[in-house]
Amino acid sequence: MDVHQIRRNNLQHLADQRGGVVALAHRIERDPSQISRYLAYPAANGTRLGDKNAKHIEQTLGLAPGWLSTLHHDNLPDHPLTHAVCLYLSTSPDPRIADILAALINALTPPRP
Repeated sequence: MDVHQIRRNNLQHLADQRGGVVALAHRIERDPSQISRYLAYPAANGTRLGDKNAKHIEQTLGLAPGWLSTLHHDNLPDHPLTHAVCLYLSTSPDPRIADILAALINALTPPRP
Protein backbone atom coordinates (compact mmCIF):
# COMPACT_ATOMS: atom_id res chain seq x y z
CA MET A 1 0.00 0.00 0.00
CA ASP A 2 1.60 3.26 -1.11
CA VAL A 3 1.03 6.68 0.45
CA HIS A 4 -1.62 7.56 -2.13
CA GLN A 5 -3.66 4.46 -1.28
CA ILE A 6 -3.32 5.26 2.43
CA ARG A 7 -4.56 8.80 1.76
CA ARG A 8 -7.43 7.43 -0.31
CA ASN A 9 -8.46 5.05 2.48
CA ASN A 10 -8.23 7.80 5.11
CA LEU A 11 -10.21 10.18 2.89
CA GLN A 12 -12.93 7.53 2.53
CA HIS A 13 -12.97 7.17 6.31
CA LEU A 14 -13.38 10.95 6.67
CA ALA A 15 -16.20 11.00 4.11
CA ASP A 16 -17.97 8.17 5.96
CA GLN A 17 -17.57 9.98 9.28
CA ARG A 18 -18.67 13.38 8.04
CA GLY A 19 -21.82 12.60 6.11
CA GLY A 20 -20.54 11.57 2.70
CA VAL A 21 -18.57 13.01 -0.18
CA VAL A 22 -20.71 16.12 -0.70
CA ALA A 23 -20.63 17.10 2.98
CA LEU A 24 -16.88 16.53 3.21
CA ALA A 25 -16.26 18.46 -0.02
CA HIS A 26 -18.29 21.40 1.28
CA ARG A 27 -16.39 21.35 4.60
CA ILE A 28 -12.96 21.40 2.89
CA GLU A 29 -14.05 23.90 0.22
CA ARG A 30 -13.59 21.57 -2.73
CA ASP A 31 -15.88 20.30 -5.47
CA PRO A 32 -17.48 16.91 -4.72
CA SER A 33 -16.25 15.60 -8.08
CA GLN A 34 -12.66 16.25 -6.97
CA ILE A 35 -13.20 14.18 -3.82
CA SER A 36 -14.83 11.45 -5.90
CA ARG A 37 -11.78 11.35 -8.20
CA TYR A 38 -9.50 10.97 -5.17
CA LEU A 39 -11.68 8.13 -3.89
CA ALA A 40 -11.65 6.41 -7.30
CA TYR A 41 -7.83 6.13 -7.27
CA PRO A 42 -6.17 3.87 -8.51
CA ALA A 43 -8.85 3.32 -11.19
CA ALA A 44 -8.24 4.91 -14.58
CA ASN A 45 -10.58 7.84 -13.81
CA GLY A 46 -9.07 8.36 -10.33
CA THR A 47 -6.61 11.02 -9.25
CA ARG A 48 -3.86 10.76 -6.67
CA LEU A 49 -4.29 12.91 -3.58
CA GLY A 50 -1.04 14.89 -3.66
CA ASP A 51 0.91 16.57 -0.87
CA LYS A 52 -0.56 20.05 -1.41
CA ASN A 53 -4.21 18.94 -1.32
CA ALA A 54 -3.58 16.49 1.54
CA LYS A 55 -2.10 19.36 3.56
CA HIS A 56 -5.11 21.56 2.71
CA ILE A 57 -7.55 18.88 3.89
CA GLU A 58 -5.60 18.30 7.12
CA GLN A 59 -5.44 22.02 7.89
CA THR A 60 -9.10 22.66 7.02
CA LEU A 61 -10.31 19.79 9.21
CA GLY A 62 -7.87 20.52 12.05
CA LEU A 63 -6.05 17.20 11.63
CA ALA A 64 -2.42 16.69 12.62
CA PRO A 65 0.11 17.23 9.82
CA GLY A 66 0.60 13.95 7.98
CA TRP A 67 -2.65 12.44 9.30
CA LEU A 68 -3.91 11.54 5.81
CA SER A 69 -0.61 9.82 4.97
CA THR A 70 -0.54 7.64 8.10
CA LEU A 71 -2.09 4.22 8.58
CA HIS A 72 -4.71 4.29 11.33
CA HIS A 73 -5.71 1.16 13.20
CA ASP A 74 -9.43 1.79 12.72
CA ASN A 75 -8.93 1.52 8.93
CA LEU A 76 -7.05 -1.80 9.09
CA PRO A 77 -8.16 -5.37 9.67
CA ASP A 78 -8.74 -6.38 13.28
CA HIS A 79 -5.47 -8.01 14.30
CA PRO A 80 -3.46 -7.95 17.56
CA LEU A 81 -0.49 -6.34 15.77
CA THR A 82 -2.48 -3.53 14.18
CA HIS A 83 -2.27 -1.09 17.09
CA ALA A 84 1.48 -1.65 17.56
CA VAL A 85 2.12 -1.19 13.83
CA CYS A 86 0.19 2.08 13.75
CA LEU A 87 2.07 3.41 16.76
CA TYR A 88 5.36 2.56 15.10
CA LEU A 89 4.34 4.14 11.80
CA SER A 90 3.23 7.34 13.48
CA THR A 91 6.82 7.83 14.66
CA SER A 92 8.53 6.54 11.49
CA PRO A 93 6.30 7.08 8.45
CA ASP A 94 8.68 5.58 5.86
CA PRO A 95 6.34 4.49 3.02
CA ARG A 96 8.44 1.39 2.31
CA ILE A 97 7.99 0.22 5.89
CA ALA A 98 4.29 1.03 5.72
CA ASP A 99 3.95 -1.16 2.61
CA ILE A 100 5.72 -4.09 4.29
CA LEU A 101 3.73 -3.84 7.52
CA ALA A 102 0.39 -3.43 5.75
CA ALA A 103 1.13 -6.50 3.62
CA LEU A 104 2.11 -8.44 6.74
CA ILE A 105 -1.10 -7.51 8.57
CA ASN A 106 -3.20 -8.43 5.53
CA ALA A 107 -1.38 -11.76 5.18
CA LEU A 108 -1.93 -12.59 8.84
CA THR A 109 -5.60 -11.58 8.92
CA PRO A 110 -8.11 -14.23 7.89
CA PRO A 111 -10.74 -13.11 5.36
CA ARG A 112 -13.98 -11.83 6.82
CA PRO A 113 -17.03 -14.01 6.17
